[in-house]
Amino acid sequence: MDCPAGVVTDNYDIVEDDELWARIGIDWSERSERSERSGDGLDNELWARIGIDWSERSERSERSERSGDGLDKVDKLDKLDSETVASPTQRSTSLPPELLRATPLYEALSGWCRHWQGSDSEVELFHFSRPVNSIDVFLNLGVFGVMWKAQWKAYEGQCGSHDWQTSRWMKLVTLFVVFNSQAAALTSLLLSAALGFAEVYVGAHVLPLNLWVFCGYMVFLVQLCFWQRIRSCFVAPWMVFLDKMCIHQTNMPLKQQGIDGLGTFVKHSEKLLVLWSRRYFTRLSLGGTASLVYSVKLL
Repeated sequence: MDCPAGVVTDNYDIVEDDELWARIGIDWSERSERSERSGDGLDNELWARIGIDWSERSERSERSERSGDGLDKVDKLDKLDSETVASPTQRSTSLPPELLRATPLYEALSGWCRHWQGSDSEVELFHFSRPVNSIDVFLNLGVFGVMWKAQWKAYEGQCGSHDWQTSRWMKLVTLFVVFNSQAAALTSLLLSAALGFAEVYVGAHVLPLNLWVFCGYMVFLVQLCFWQRIRSCFVAPWMVFLDKMCIHQTNMPLKQQGIDGLGTFVKHSEKLLVLWSRRYFTRLSLGGTASLVYSVKLL
């Protein structure tokens, strides 16, 4: 649509830009009224609505005379900057393939979670992890509870995923319950049923009940504590992300790359486990992790 006569100003061609007028929020009738009311077609109220003060008007006027584009030139530069500068989302999802790593779940639980005892980086744990194409579980050890989904959209990746001050025993017991309790309960149930049938059909004189009654309890405890190690003897282990083991702790450039690419770990994870502690939201970095979790979008 052509601009009506009398709307074009002496120093500014921007009034011919329908897109700019739409951004300002002025229709054609109001443009004509403002053109008649103001000598240059742009009164103070209009400038205020655009958000430009007097000093900036002069600068934009000189720039428009040199470039012939006026505000359109500025808009083009802003658009170019937005296209060339990486956003936080882009940075958080950028990670070299060799740094996309995970560790077997039994390795993360080994030594009664001795790896989680402190946050010091004197002991290098990076060698416990290996490059992977996908991660079974992303461990965010700050919140009790489980969230499951197929894929994640990462938002802010500048954060950690572990509250190192919370007792490792609390985390250990929680992970035992989440990952091992189902297998432990099923195994002990089957063993108890087998012993019950044996007592009925074989006879108590062959299998004294008082000697076998504790077998179910013992099997449950063994499975609860060591099921992941036993499971790995028959099938591929669960591969999990644990920041201290999957992000290099002593090589600072590699560590920064891992932190910047935290969103990539989340994106390639099939499941996310989040553990809550009272200290969780008292730490800024863990609060950032929470924002990443809450920005997850189901696909």
